[in-house]
Amino acid sequence: MAPGRAGSPRPRSSNRNSVLRVVLPYFFFGAAWILFSDRLILPLAASAEDLLWLSTAKGWLFILVTAALLASLVLGELGRRSRLEAELLESLAEKEVLLAEVNHRVKNNLQVMASILELESEGIRGDEARRQNLDTRNRLRSLSLVHEQLYAAKGLARIRLDDYLRDLVGTMPESCSPRGACVDYELEPLEAGPDIALSFGLFATEAVSNALRHGAGADGSPELFLSLRADERGSALFCVRDRGPGLPEGAARRGLGFQLMGALAEQLRGELSIANEGGAVIRLRFAL
Repeated sequence: MAPGRAGSPRPRSSNRNSVLRVVLPYFFFGAAWILFSDRLILPLAASAEDLLWLSTAKGWLFILVTAALLASLVLGELGRRSRLEAELLESLAEKEVLLAEVNHRVKNNLQVMASILELESEGIRGDEARRQNLDTRNRLRSLSLVHEQLYAAKGLARIRLDDYLRDLVGTMPESCSPRGACVDYELEPLEAGPDIALSFGLFATEAVSNALRHGAGADGSPELFLSLRADERGSALFCVRDRGPGLPEGAARRGLGFQLMGALAEQLRGELSIANEGGAVIRLRFAL
């Protein structure tokens, strides 16, 4: 709302200037007509009847001249506005193309970085180092997907979080879990701006990565349930639930992943809760 209020004086000022460009010439012409037209016709009137006829003719002439003047002024103003509108549309189109190109380049750069890390992972020894490398790649992919959606939408500043979440999770199970993962979704079509989507994507990456690693079901493969919906307050409620043994005592206070989730929840001005309910459950409520 604030940006709209901040930008409102300029349109009002533009409208006032447009009115003045039409009214002022009409005012000065009308004033000049009143001051000088009677002086011009008085010498031509030989009688009261002539004066009456000349006054009537002068009135009709005034209507015709002012109508032509107003038409010229209005058409000129409309033409000026049409030219300004065309320039604004052209400038907006150029900025949209530029913004789409920026998003495309950022997406490509992030994918290149993820590919470099993937190549480096072949020479990494140690499970912990490999896991950290993989987590970094997943975080880069979550950022890349946001810019990919912005590029596909030609720079529009709204992202479908449900589609984004499906694409994001779809790239993760094979890399995070040694076995096939079963992921169930219950997602409502919610939209958010790029800043919220970036933080949400990073949060989802951490939550889902943890669930894929530790949320194995009875057959040893991860079983996840992801939900995203709007609550009664108009906020978004995101939940990640697994079928694993649950989190050990104090796990929510340890590890980089949980620390990142806490920081990202604060960045989203959201409410984060982590619990064991037949498996680990991570909930995040945040404003759209």
